[in-house]
Amino acid sequence: MSWESWESAAERVGYRAGVIDGVDAETRAIFPENGPIHAYLWWAMQNKDVSARMHLAAVLPVFAHEACREGWAIQAENQLQTKNLDKLYGFPLRIWSLILAPSGAGKTQAILFGAKHFHEALLARIEPPRVSPWISLDATSDAGLRQEIGDNHYQEKHAKVVLYSDEFSSIMGSGRHQIATERLCQYYNGFATSNRAGDKRANKQGGKILESVTLTANGIFATTKRSFIAKATRVDLEGGLLPRILMHRFAGNPNDWGVSRARHDTLDVPLNAAMNLFQHWSAPIHRVNPPILVLSNAAAHYIDQNILELARTRFAAGLDDDDDPLNSLIKRGADNAVTIAGVYAWAAKRNIITLEDATRATAYVKMCLTDIEMLEARIEVPRQAIVDQRVLDVFKRHRGEVVTSGTIFEEIKHIFAWERRAAIEKWVDAGTIEEVAKHEIPKPPGAGRPLREAWRYIPPIPKLRLISSALCGEPEKPAEVVEQPLKPDEPPTADDLDS
Repeated sequence: MSWESWESAAERVGYRAGVIDGVDAETRAIFPENGPIHAYLWWAMQNKDVSARMHLAAVLPVFAHEACREGWAIQAENQLQTKNLDKLYGFPLRIWSLILAPSGAGKTQAILFGAKHFHEALLARIEPPRVSPWISLDATSDAGLRQEIGDNHYQEKHAKVVLYSDEFSSIMGSGRHQIATERLCQYYNGFATSNRAGDKRANKQGGKILESVTLTANGIFATTKRSFIAKATRVDLEGGLLPRILMHRFAGNPNDWGVSRARHDTLDVPLNAAMNLFQHWSAPIHRVNPPILVLSNAAAHYIDQNILELARTRFAAGLDDDDDPLNSLIKRGADNAVTIAGVYAWAAKRNIITLEDATRATAYVKMCLTDIEMLEARIEVPRQAIVDQRVLDVFKRHRGEVVTSGTIFEEIKHIFAWERRAAIEKWVDAGTIEEVAKHEIPKPPGAGRPLREAWRYIPPIPKLRLISSALCGEPEKPAEVVEQPLKPDEPPTADDLDS
């Protein structure tokens, strides 16, 4: 196949390397100044409603997937072949991005109408055309995901896929039909053992179920900050799924909003016009044997001194992993910096990861570490503690009234029944609420089933401090007790729970 030259395609669509209109200097420092990644951001930024960094977070897993599809990997120190890497030397390029932004901030546009649309259009032009590797995790069980991989993506004992979800908080749970976060960690690591109970159910539908999955999965996810905080736990932060993911936090700024132009045929440069530019880049890189991206000494030293040194500083200050969960994120962040630098080198058709690649990748990762550090104090509050506080707030809002389970459910819908029961038992044992007699329980309207249980809030009684005097005067008036319940739609902070 012959491709139109890069220069000719660039001139025809008006592409220029360098500064992209609407991208600030801090963001320009985290991606290359030319090449396909820069060209994609130039094209995607026609939609001014989405920030360049959000577009970059959404598309980097796509470029990582394409590198893996061509068989590239990052050099491993011991250069050993492993069966989980499809007999490749080194480590595959894996990037999982999580976009945290308010509703309407452009998450779906960046993922579905940007990166996914671009990737599938690119694969359609490669001969022979490829099946789209994108698999949605929304409303998908683990057995269903494995069946999808087995039916459509498993070739030569290896699957290479792009997982995505624009409601990631729905995955972070323990529901019966949800994919456990532990299983997602296995998918990230490149393998997963068989879930025989789920596989047996899926087999009834005639699908192909894999005994074990060997894969390279890149991931693009999104949710709102409030939903993420409600579901994330300290365990997730310290050693589970979250340290593997590069998190990007975006605030909703009305000054950056504009009229959305999501339809690609209304853009100044539609995707089909720009595709010749990307198609030229997609020509296979001259393969060395083995196809390895080598991390230069200068690049390795820079990542070590600018990311891993952060963890050493915290350790010297007496903060170990138990007290400082950010250390896990920092260690994984260094690994992610190497991967991103590898993607930058591969996109530039180099097999050496240079200092410039490492500098831009490190700046990218440090932005993500800053974002998660801002959320850490709220994430490390255990979920049950958040539920306990919210249940107590319901009783405080209904001070003097009889509160039933239905009342709690109406005001706090996104909790499990056992969590609600545990919170009620805690406050009953603490003497903060009391169970009311059956004859005091209000009857449900209509012909509903009679309620068996209800509770009432017990206001705190301030302690009187007696002032001793020779005359045994009147006791000092107690200080007024001022209670400030949390807003019902915000989880408590660590300070709120301590108080």
